[in-house]
Amino acid sequence: MAAREYVCVACGDKFDHTEVDQKHYAEQHYTDDPKRCKPCRAERREASVREKTPKFMNLCCVCGDVVFLIFPPVPGREAYCNEHYERRYR
Repeated sequence: MAAREYVCVACGDKFDHTEVDQKHYAEQHYTDDPKRCKPCRAERREASVREKTPKFMNLCCVCGDVVFLIFPPVPGREAYCNEHYERRYR
């Protein structure tokens, strides 16, 4: 198997589908050729994980700015924006 060259549908850059990648695709029984380069695939996976992570809105107890949490807010427990968290805990 020789390396094949493709064009990424996300960024338009050319990328090689190496022999190692082709072997991995065959072992995983993938039937379609890759459409995205490795950096774009990694970015897409990361974005997918971020979308699936629940986010809860709260307010910073010091300045009142909106704070997004990955866990539900606990009544009586203070939430801090990044700036005030850094000041308090670091």
